[in-house]
Formats: sequence, C-alpha cells, structure tokens
Amino acid sequence: MVLSLQEEARIKNSQELIQLLRELQRSTSQAAREIGTAAHQVRNYPVEVLNQHRARMEQCMAKCEAAAIASKEYFDESRAAMGAYGRNCGVIRGGWKV
Repeated sequence: MVLSLQEEARIKNSQELIQLLRELQRSTSQAAREIGTAAHQVRNYPVEVLNQHRARMEQCMAKCEAAAIASKEYFDESRAAMGAYGRNCGVIRGGWKV
C-alpha cells in the first residue's frame, strides 16, 4: 500500500498524539497516587505533634505581637524625643529655625 506524504504525516502526528496522551495519562495517574499518599500521611500524623506545632506557633505569634507593640512604643518615644530636641534646638521640619 502506497501512502501519500500527507497521509504519512497525518499518521505520524496521530502516533505522536497517542504517545503524548499516554504520557499525560501516566503522569496524571502518578500525581493522583502521590496525592493519595500525601493525604494518607497527613491522616496518620500524630495529633500530639500537631498540637505541639500549634502551641509553638501561638508562642511565636505572641512574641511577634509583643515585639511589634514594643517597637511601636519605642518609635513613638523616639519621635517624641526628636520633636522635643528639634524644638529645643530650633529645628523646624528638618530645617534650621532662622
């Protein structure tokens, strides 16, 4: 059987498409298996460990909140001190009082 060049190209493209679809199916199946494995691992993760992580996160958040409050207070005090220093030295908004 003699095929034209166009028919040969169409068959070749069809074979490439079939190969790509098979690879897509394999990769999709692999991804689904990996998701199932990950979900199984999460379900089997000890509750105690999760509670420890939660407690550590709460401690970290409390420390961050305390640090933010302290830094705001320090900033406000520094700003007030700089304002008082500027008034005492005659500084007006970054320039010298004339």
